[in-house]
Amino acid sequence: IHFTPDEGVRQGVVVDFMNIEVLWPAHAHELLLIEYELLELPTTPITISFCDRIFDGDTFTSETMAVAPGGVVIEPIRSPALLYAPQPFIRGDANGDARVDLADGITLLQITLGGDPSGCADACDYNDDGQVNFADAISALHGAFGNGPLPPVPGHIDCGGDPTEDSLGCESHGACS
Repeated sequence: IHFTPDEGVRQGVVVDFMNIEVLWPAHAHELLLIEYELLELPTTPITISFCDRIFDGDTFTSETMAVAPGGVVIEPIRSPALLYAPQPFIRGDANGDARVDLADGITLLQITLGGDPSGCADACDYNDDGQVNFADAISALHGAFGNGPLPPVPGHIDCGGDPTEDSLGCESHGACS
């Protein structure tokens, strides 16, 4: 594996030229796993492309290909990967003032009675069950009076993304934008 910060990652695999062991295409074979971590939240989604290229200092082109038994070259499907950083928010901060307090419980009551979650339903999902409903308002009120649990990750203090996959989203959150 070769990594160059400004150019990318190159990984090479040579599998059995003696035809002793065959990796059949019908089976999944993981040859490389690369995990990406964003150092900061981008303002737009980032696309990672998989391509053939010449790295600085190389005299040959790095190619993405597979050779099947009998010498047949199979061009793999190379789909770009989209790295997307979710809009950060403070869980429980339903009114977007960067605090989780009694006002958020009241705002959540208003939302559950027909109001709008103001662009960040994830922040209004106090208990992180994937829904904005009375349970969130009650949990927020209990939390405000010290009788209930604090909201789950990203928590009631720091901005962060939602680790739970659900149908809610967050287009903007005043405290974290």
